[in-house]
Amino acid sequence: MTNSSGAATRPILPVAVPNTPHRWARGIRAGRWVFATGQCGTDYVHALAPEVLQSGHPFDGPSRAHREAKRLFQNVAEVLAEGGSSASDVVRIDQYYTSPDVVDAYHETRREFFKGKIPPSTSNLHRRFARAQQSMEVQVMAAVPDANFSVRHEADAGAYKIHPSSGYSPALSAGDFRFVPGQTAEALREEDAPIDPEARRAHGLWKGTPIKLETDFIIRRKLTPTLEAVGAGLDTVVKAQI
Repeated sequence: MTNSSGAATRPILPVAVPNTPHRWARGIRAGRWVFATGQCGTDYVHALAPEVLQSGHPFDGPSRAHREAKRLFQNVAEVLAEGGSSASDVVRIDQYYTSPDVVDAYHETRREFFKGKIPPSTSNLHRRFARAQQSMEVQVMAAVPDANFSVRHEADAGAYKIHPSSGYSPALSAGDFRFVPGQTAEALREEDAPIDPEARRAHGLWKGTPIKLETDFIIRRKLTPTLEAVGAGLDTVVKAQI
């Protein structure tokens, strides 16, 4: 099929949804882009893959969170390859967890998958997911490279310090598009954490609301400088998630 711009759109690796008559595409190729949502540690038969749960010996070898993350990224790699892309062509990754306890294992596995060059990223905590015992899920967007279209990590675009335990790029370019990571009012200096002093409400009822102070700080001190560093600006933004 094609969309209104004429770019071909096709499902990638469709699978059956267990116990239903329906099928689900593990990813979508749309022109020069690949999209993959709902990526997790499943084998598309069980909720979580047997090698994740290790029934009968769950404490052997790497932690369950490591095993879940490994299977998750195996699934991502399969979708990317089928769509004509790869880990080095991912322009954005968003990850969701049910507990902060699994974040370190996920980050270690992610760093290995991307060989240290991690695309712009955002993380959220959620109460639960669709599959039993699932603790993490990601969505990715990747480019399909050619001679005139490739991904470039903008290592010098950072307007703030990114902690090495996560290590995502402060910005990324793919053709005319620019991608930036999730921004919060986290302090610019670690010693001022968690919220930057500029974004904290001073004592008194008339000195601003937290959400307004944090939003102003994010746009003025983080988002705008990052965009300007890669030749973009607020007037060129085409999508924002809040």
